[in-house]
Amino acid sequence: MICANDDAFAPELQFTVQTRYEWSIESGALAHVMGHMSYSDEAYTDIISERRYALDSWAIVGLTAGVTEDAWTAEVYIDNLTDERAEVSGNANFNKQRTTVSRPRTAGMRFSYRF
Repeated sequence: MICANDDAFAPELQFTVQTRYEWSIESGALAHVMGHMSYSDEAYTDIISERRYALDSWAIVGLTAGVTEDAWTAEVYIDNLTDERAEVSGNANFNKQRTTVSRPRTAGMRFSYRF
């Protein structure tokens, strides 16, 4: 049976917000901090009632800070700051539910150089 009101992977509300602040530092380089957040309401995995199940709502937050000077940029970042186990996809083939979750908290450094 197909459910007319509950499309697969179509939450009622889903959004991403990102903000970045930049300022010059004494050396002439440009420093920045940036925060971002993504949110998704509960969603269903299929349009067929017998095979679908609900994915929980989730919110993921991340932070980045860095410096850019001339052709290079150096940044530190933390993605999924709260270590949210966000259910982002799923299916129920052969009567077995399989759910794909977001990456866990991830932190690191990035360096880039423009030629």
